[in-house]
Amino acid sequence: MRERAMNIVEKILVLIESRDQVDPLLEKAALLATQNSARLEVFSCCFSQSLSSSYPFDKEARTHAKMGFIHGVEKWLDERIAPLVEQGLEVSTDVYWERHLDQGMMTKIGRYEP
Repeated sequence: MRERAMNIVEKILVLIESRDQVDPLLEKAALLATQNSARLEVFSCCFSQSLSSSYPFDKEARTHAKMGFIHGVEKWLDERIAPLVEQGLEVSTDVYWERHLDQGMMTKIGRYEP
């Protein structure tokens, strides 16, 4: 009998583009992670045009508001992954402030450790 080949998938990067389909997407990613004994990293880019143009003369206040927005997205993602963590999966989240999803994704890929 042949030995099972070593899994080559160790980490799975999951891009969350919208809140609409996040739970089914995470369920599918969890299944893949379980089948491959892989870790999940859930990633989202966020941006608010109105927030970005707020506080034109107060950079510190704009930065504080931006960080609050990012924190809200992080909290929401943490709530979404909680059931997966309870199942014993290794899951982390990462959120970037980026207007253009493609640029945010390229930045994430560049920083993503294989």
